[in-house]
Parts: sequence; C-alpha cells; structure tokens
Amino acid sequence: MSTMRAPAVADLDPRLIAGATLPELLTVVTDHDAPTDGTCPGCGWRTGRGQRVCPSRALARAVRERRPVPAWLLHLVDAVPGAFAPTPVDQAAERAAQDALPGLFDAPPRRTPGRAA
Repeated sequence: MSTMRAPAVADLDPRLIAGATLPELLTVVTDHDAPTDGTCPGCGWRTGRGQRVCPSRALARAVRERRPVPAWLLHLVDAVPGAFAPTPVDQAAERAAQDALPGLFDAPPRRTPGRAA
C-alpha cells in the first residue's frame, strides 16, 4: 500500500496563498474538483480511496465556509489567509450541541481520554 506525502505550500493553488476573495475561492473549488479517483484536474494532486480531494480544494472550502481546516492540512494554516485550526473550545461547544440533541435513548456519558472511568 502506498502512502501519500504530506502536502506542502508549493502544492497549493497560488490564489489561496495570495488571499483569495469569495468568488475566487469558489473558482478554486470548482477548478480542483476531481469527479473520480485519479488526479486533480487543477493541480495534478493524486486523489484516491483514502483522500478524495486535493489540498487546494479542501482549504478553499474551509476558508469559504468559515470552518476549521481538516486535520491533514493543519500544517498549512499559516500559509493561507483566512484559514484557522479548530480550538478545544470549538470542539467542546460542538460536542455539547450534539449531546443536547434528542435521540431514541439516553446516550452513555462521554469518557475523556486520559481519565480513568
């Protein structure tokens, strides 16, 4: 099984690094849309079973939707204006919101990693 290398700043679309506007971000998203497994038509990044999008598309979507950057691209946050990493506060708030949703049954209490039950 081959492993994919981590994306570098040089692999990103230049429009992202320059600080793209919202219409430009949408153009980056569409230019880097790989409809099937293979390679991204915009940058040639190898897409496959494990990773279906190229780094430029994933970062453009995150910035455009004002969402945290995916974990596999956290090392590129400083290179792209508008990109940000998730904070523990965001994750705690998201978990609290999910826990508050009604369900068919009471969910078991969450276990925090590193603490004995």
